[in-house]
Amino acid sequence: MKGQIALIFICLALSSLPAVSGGKNGKEKTKNISYVEALSVADQFMTAWEWRRQDDGLKLISDSLKNKESEDDLRDYVSGISNPHHEAFEVYSGKKLPDGRISFNVMTYETYTGYPSVYPSGPTLIILSKDAHGKWKVDKLP
Repeated sequence: MKGQIALIFICLALSSLPAVSGGKNGKEKTKNISYVEALSVADQFMTAWEWRRQDDGLKLISDSLKNKESEDDLRDYVSGISNPHHEAFEVYSGKKLPDGRISFNVMTYETYTGYPSVYPSGPTLIILSKDAHGKWKVDKLP
């Protein structure tokens, strides 16, 4: 009897998870998968920013943003300057925008050589959109 009650409890708990339940017609599951894919790209881009990996960051930028900014400016954004330098980031609180893009709040942190403190440079937004191949790309830099 205890085993059956535990199984029922586990089933009820799992059925309340949005990514597992999928909703009545699967749209909720698709929405959650899309959100997580966009979040993953935002995290990958910010990791490239943190570690100053220009090529890794540029691969994740939308054609629209590449047309607005020069490649040198985009490279400079990802690599930063020597002082202050990129230290860490937090990506949180995503929201689907009316035009289909997804925005995430981002907090960035930088350090100055010779100073023991880390300075926040935010909060700001990173916005992602899907490209022609259905892949999420960074459409607005944080």
